Amino acid sequence: MAVKKFGEPKFAPMKTDYSILQAERQAEWERENNFRAACPIFHLYSSPVESQVIIANSFSRDISITYMGVAANESGVVVLAYAVMSNHFHFILRGSREKCQQFFVRFRYLLDLYLSRSEKITHFKTAVSGLTEITGLKQLRNEVAYVLRNPYVARTDINPILCEWTSAFLYFNPRLDIGGKAFGELTVREKRALFKATSLVVPDDWRIIDGHINPASFVDYRFVESMFVHARQYVNTLLKNVEAQVEIAISHNEAPVIPDEELLPKVLRQCHDLFHQESPWFLQDYQKKQLAREVRNRYHASVSQLARQVGLPQKELQAMFPDTR
Repeated sequence: MAVKKFGEPKFAPMKTDYSILQAERQAEWERENNFRAACPIFHLYSSPVESQVIIANSFSRDISITYMGVAANESGVVVLAYAVMSNHFHFILRGSREKCQQFFVRFRYLLDLYLSRSEKITHFKTAVSGLTEITGLKQLRNEVAYVLRNPYVARTDINPILCEWTSAFLYFNPRLDIGGKAFGELTVREKRALFKATSLVVPDDWRIIDGHINPASFVDYRFVESMFVHARQYVNTLLKNVEAQVEIAISHNEAPVIPDEELLPKVLRQCHDLFHQESPWFLQDYQKKQLAREVRNRYHASVSQLARQVGLPQKELQAMFPDTR
């Protein structure tokens, strides 16, 4: 058994840990530089069509994805992420502001033409776009996560990691299918069936899968992957960074939606921080009201959520927050 000599440090020097930390900092600095070299990058979102559900099934979703590819190819932007919602869309795009607007105008025209002819839906042409410039690496991560979370918070049947209504399934996916038939191999009839039109084209090497353009052909998922430290950080940003998702929703004039299972830990934390209690059920009514105000201000919880989470009658909460849904 080795005997420690007098004056010998109790623990070995942390040179290895320090070198690891330096390597991590260097890698993050390189990611930041790569991000800046790729700019400008924008989050483009369309205004909701309040009067109609415009994307109601997988067929309209798939033609939307195909038209994304066409619009990206024609405008010269690069799609980094997207989400197809029932009445609006979100895109993370790399390209100038002008090209991003050209992308949306072309996408809106093609999709509106298809919807008006095939689905008898005529209101998407009234949709307008909003643009938020992404100016930092952390913001890019949060904006990507926000886009990919959208269907997940709106529906209960969505797996946010493997969702086919977003580009989420492309990232860190070792089983990603990048195959399909090459566009250049399609017959004229197959091209017409793909585009629901006669005069559209995309690069010959783009792949066609399940009747639509394979998103792996036009989404730069490798770049997005390179902006995260690893898959764990990507998943954590997607699922756990609730505060950032609330801030982004508000900045885009959208109502934040947080599922109950994500809101509950936040409520319990606020309960502990404010009143040193483990649950709202141990609070007096005036304390529950204070807790409800705090949760409402921080997370924009709905009246029904506050009633479930805080334990106050819904009518009482409605009187406290008359403008809350």
